[in-house]
Amino acid sequence: MIKFVVYFLMIVFVFLYNYIIGGESSMLMLYTLIFAPAISMIFTYPVKSRLDIFFQVPNTEVEKDRLTEINLTIKNKSILPAPFITVSFIEALNLSISHPPNISIFLGPMQSKTITVGYRAKCRGVAKIGVKSIILKDYMGVLKISLLDEIKEKKNMGELIVTPKLVHIKPNNKIIKNSNDANSKEDTANAANNLLTWGGEPGYEFRQYIPGDPLHKIHWKLSAKNDSLMVRKEEGTGVVKKVLIVDSYINSHGVEKTQKRDLLARLKSKKSESQKGEEVLIVEEKVLEAVIAIANANVVFGREVDVWLFEGNKWDRYPLADTKNISQLQHRLAHFEFKWSLDSKSSNRIPPVNIIAQNGQKRYSEIGDAVVFTGNEDNLLANEINKFLDFGVSIDLVMIKGFEDSESNEKNTLFSRARVGSLWVIDAVEDLNRVFL
Repeated sequence: MIKFVVYFLMIVFVFLYNYIIGGESSMLMLYTLIFAPAISMIFTYPVKSRLDIFFQVPNTEVEKDRLTEINLTIKNKSILPAPFITVSFIEALNLSISHPPNISIFLGPMQSKTITVGYRAKCRGVAKIGVKSIILKDYMGVLKISLLDEIKEKKNMGELIVTPKLVHIKPNNKIIKNSNDANSKEDTANAANNLLTWGGEPGYEFRQYIPGDPLHKIHWKLSAKNDSLMVRKEEGTGVVKKVLIVDSYINSHGVEKTQKRDLLARLKSKKSESQKGEEVLIVEEKVLEAVIAIANANVVFGREVDVWLFEGNKWDRYPLADTKNISQLQHRLAHFEFKWSLDSKSSNRIPPVNIIAQNGQKRYSEIGDAVVFTGNEDNLLANEINKFLDFGVSIDLVMIKGFEDSESNEKNTLFSRARVGSLWVIDAVEDLNRVFL
């Protein structure tokens, strides 16, 4: 708007100058200013049809903290310069962009330019990446032409799925071994050896090697007989299944009545409510990262794992047996949504013990070791955990501590109310590879 006002004032000034003083040169200046917009547009239109635009925008899946790049190439095949080209890139709340979202470029005759923009994943979710708009402007900024409208096959946008980060925890972490042996010092010392060595003679269940399996798991004699690599599914006798349960409720620190998508839309602001909401999302990330880390550590060493998620008002079981299942779980957790408010049902915190026992017709005592992952503590969760213990199911608890949680002994209250085997209280920014020792 300002440039049009300035342009109008210039015409008025030249007109007054010509009226008062007069002269051929002043008349030429006046005509030049009057016809300048038309001349500018005339020289711009031929360039529009001589611009080639190429996109390299992937549709892919990446882990948190990974970088994905897109490329935009604009080539001017005209003998006239391309005055001003404004490019706008898509911004996403769970991604950080390595380039200014809006840039202007100038292309001379027969010139081309390639722009590379990186998107770094900040937190899980699905986001759009790519080019939002490409506008060609004339020399005076009067004409604005959308170049994307001229492209028949638009490939300027892609979808990026950000999965929770996989942290490879060490095999001697206490949480990997059986909960029944949690207090045994001898087993603690030998936990890593039991997982890393072959125990006993052949006779266990085997499966074919999958890329990503540790080489020490390969049974070379059996592989030679079968003419294909074989690995053992169990790492010794007496190893029971690991059951990982995600508490579906997350403590939202007073913003539970806010719709999550509305809160995400305000995360860029500096309001206290938005800051609290962002902290809740960080706690959610840490809960799911802990689930994947422990699931992967058990699967790598041949232990069967079941992950339970509350989705669509029902509990779903995800059995994990190899590294491919871990990747599938990461993809699923990228879309998982926590509950930000409690309803009247208590069964949506952790699955009832009879639901878990119905899978495979197991008795309660054969369910396996259970680990509950939560971002908060309350009496309801403690009561649900104690129902497991009443049926003889071993259970551990992993609790992610939020930013506003106090440093007092309040976190020990859940441990005292729920008779769990072990309790891990983890800070939202703490390294998972150090906390389970």
